[in-house]
Amino acid sequence: MASIRLPRPRIRAQRWFLFALIQLDKASDPIILIPASAINIKMKLKNYSYLFRIWHWANSLVVLGLMGTVFLRKGFLSYKTNAGVIQSRLAENGTTIDIDLAKAIAKSIREPMWDWHYILGFSLIAMIVVRLVLHFSERPLFVASEWKQNQPHKKLAQLFYSLYYLVILFMGLSGLSLYFGQDLGLSKDLQHIIKEIHETGMIFFIVFVPLHLIGLVVAENRDEKGVVSNMIGR
Repeated sequence: MASIRLPRPRIRAQRWFLFALIQLDKASDPIILIPASAINIKMKLKNYSYLFRIWHWANSLVVLGLMGTVFLRKGFLSYKTNAGVIQSRLAENGTTIDIDLAKAIAKSIREPMWDWHYILGFSLIAMIVVRLVLHFSERPLFVASEWKQNQPHKKLAQLFYSLYYLVILFMGLSGLSLYFGQDLGLSKDLQHIIKEIHETGMIFFIVFVPLHLIGLVVAENRDEKGVVSNMIGR
């Protein structure tokens, strides 16, 4: 009876050198080499639960929405820029207002948009709570055994994602402290410091999003083919 012996797979770029070795019982029988692709050998990918997938995409939409409101606030709906536009347009029609009134009008124009920042901010807090539940129920944020087995680039990615969770936790808590600053009795100086750090934290997401997408493309074309479709649920 024929026996099948497979060499231990090496999960690296050299995977295409993996062969299935089939040797018959008799020593005189020939050895047949078959490419690994012919027997459909694949890496074992992590299976994401439906709850985790829903959380992932909901969290992605919340983060992108928050980034969008910040871009609008600092760009098209900047009160400093629009205050000057308001002043000049009114002056063309013979009406003169001071800069403080122009700024107040500009802020009132962007206010409905900024309400969405608050809504999305509270949604981010909800996402953090759900992720903590998932951490204890099915998917830990950090697994020591995986860390020891991972290759250097995998460890770097794991550290990057751990930093992501720390940043969204900080952004959520700092956002709450700004929203309820007066109720908490925080001084204006302290609120200003928190606001500056909170706004600086958005830079991390500007860097994280493209690096995350690049990392997915690299993983799909190296040793984690199917990782994207696995998260989509296909």
